Amino acid sequence: VLLVGLLVAAGMTVARETVVPDLSRRHDDLHRVFKRSGRGDRLTDVKHLFDPDGGRVSMATYVPARRVMEGAWVTFRGVLTPDGPLYVVYQYPRLVWSEAADGWIAEAGGTRCVLEPTESGANVTAVEAGVKAPIAMRPSLLELTLRQATALGFSTAEIAMLADGYPENPSFRLLLHQQWAAPVSVVVLLMLGLPLVFRLGRARVFRSFAAVNGVVAAYYLCDAVLTDLGARGALN
Repeated sequence: VLLVGLLVAAGMTVARETVVPDLSRRHDDLHRVFKRSGRGDRLTDVKHLFDPDGGRVSMATYVPARRVMEGAWVTFRGVLTPDGPLYVVYQYPRLVWSEAADGWIAEAGGTRCVLEPTESGANVTAVEAGVKAPIAMRPSLLELTLRQATALGFSTAEIAMLADGYPENPSFRLLLHQQWAAPVSVVVLLMLGLPLVFRLGRARVFRSFAAVNGVVAAYYLCDAVLTDLGARGALN
């Protein structure tokens, strides 16, 4: 019985690292197609994303195969004035990822706009073509960020990338721990349940069945409560 439990735990680990991420990507592609939010090669429902450098990024379309943003906006909250904060907004018709520059390049240039806290107007300047945009998010992190809302699961490497890219978000670090805790929990529950089932003497099937179910229910109740506290940052 212990050997079977270990094999099940090993199978879960392999599945979570190989089969589940692949099915997750296929699920995400189908979700976009049927929701008419884009094709498999284009994402057209990109909402606001928070960049690791503190900016807020949005775009009309993202093409993962070519690593291209179309109609991109980058917004930064600037210095605080007596009338309110200044906002700096960059607008780019097209941003292309460059491995050589290790960043997003504005092929067609763009504009830089400083928004006043009052309605007095804005200071707009042109951004030259070929200039690197102030976005720290790499394509791999961008694609994982876009997938996280509808994807079924990630591999450990993908979760670690999200956790490193968004250190202020405790849910990614928690998910990284859960990636390994889930298979181990199979063996833990098995070790806790076996002594309640196998006893010398007269068998008491219903009492043993109730005891094992109570242990499992208590485990998952604690897991749900602590997972919620950890995801909200209430517990380390």
